[in-house]
Amino acid sequence: MHLETGADQFRALSHELEAEVPPATSRDRGDVEPSSVVADGEDPFVSVDRAGDGDGGGRAVLPHILQCFLQDAQRIRDTADGTVDIVAHTMTITCDRLKMIDFSSVYFEAHQKVLVLKNSSATSLDDLHGQKVCATSGSDSLARISQHHAIPVKVTYWTDCLVRLQQGRVAAISTDDSILDGLAAQDPWTKIIGKPLTDEPYGLAISKQHPEFVRFVNAVLQQLRTDGQWKASYAHWLGHPVPNPPSAQYAG
Repeated sequence: MHLETGADQFRALSHELEAEVPPATSRDRGDVEPSSVVADGEDPFVSVDRAGDGDGGGRAVLPHILQCFLQDAQRIRDTADGTVDIVAHTMTITCDRLKMIDFSSVYFEAHQKVLVLKNSSATSLDDLHGQKVCATSGSDSLARISQHHAIPVKVTYWTDCLVRLQQGRVAAISTDDSILDGLAAQDPWTKIIGKPLTDEPYGLAISKQHPEFVRFVNAVLQQLRTDGQWKASYAHWLGHPVPNPPSAQYAG
């Protein structure tokens, strides 16, 4: 449905579900107890544009739904101000983000790792002390790179990082393994190294202005967990073995 012109239909659906699925809370991410939802997102590179005029342009993907493409640095701003209705873009739920926007329940667990060229001798991020490591502006990967005393290099898109790695302008890329797997698939001369640096619970980002939409999305995610669609999607896109989906945790 088009989340602008179909607002009445959306509200009717959400009211039917809001009593059944309450918002989720931030789990194990600090002391913040947001009034909204916590989640992990699965459709990684998509956001729905209310008016079809987002910064990245828009295109119809289903009747009444428009897809636009956002830079990582745009996601929180465009969600909070209502430019987009929902962001599904490898977006980690953090306490700081929960102060500004809401999230669905966690639907995917990723982990920050490191991608290097196959001829690199590095076996972890600690081996890249003082060297340039690439990540996108607005991603939470940058802080972890600095903590390990590497030099963070900010770019707009993850493919920009891959180009810089191929050109020798950075020593590595560090971000979620879900993203690194895709980059490694594009370049067989790269490899992922080291143990997971962080846990990255993905959630679908939604404006705090629409708690009813959060409840609606949570109900859909719960259906995917229980009817086998989550596992089928994981097997299709990521292969086997297939884990159990993250359990939903809700506030209140």
